[in-house]
Amino acid sequence: MQLQIDGLKTRVFSLNSASILEILSVHEALRPYLSESENYYPGFKAWYQKVYVQLLLGGRSIIAAYSKNNIAGFAILKNTICENKICTFKINKQFRKNGIADNLMATALNLLGFKNVLITMPDFHHENFIPLMDKFGFFMICKKHCAYKKNHSEFFYALDPQPAFGLDVKNKSEMNGEMDKIYGGIEKDVQVKYSHDTLP
Repeated sequence: MQLQIDGLKTRVFSLNSASILEILSVHEALRPYLSESENYYPGFKAWYQKVYVQLLLGGRSIIAAYSKNNIAGFAILKNTICENKICTFKINKQFRKNGIADNLMATALNLLGFKNVLITMPDFHHENFIPLMDKFGFFMICKKHCAYKKNHSEFFYALDPQPAFGLDVKNKSEMNGEMDKIYGGIEKDVQVKYSHDTLP
């Protein structure tokens, strides 16, 4: 059953589109929705505090979808010379299956310029993300076991990864074959050292 959403609005919060007070306000407003990430990703609280600083410096953006005064969903983006990444992407449960994910993803990709965009998700959310990844043309580039937490895997996707990796491929099957060479096996267990920069 779909929820009827009244007055849905999407707002971008960044150095160029919001005041410092507005950025601080949305940064704090998202905290209650990030408890799952805090429990899963090591060092998440410190990373999220760094997000606020980078919002003020211009290296991050937040997209928030509102229904009246309620946060329906949001995305945290990293947009630097070195990396275009959708770091956090969440639709709150009561607002799912209403096209908000499509709206947020389209807005995020537009802000990131549609090139070399990365996104990752843990194994327990992967199945829910697959339709969205397919719809917007993302390729799975690897699966890393114990990337952030023991006995869990992280799935890595890229939008149009060919320029980033210097590849010349025509389809997903061929892309996965090339990524298998680069990463030594999509399904291979890889222990990844994390830093705040590698967190979502």
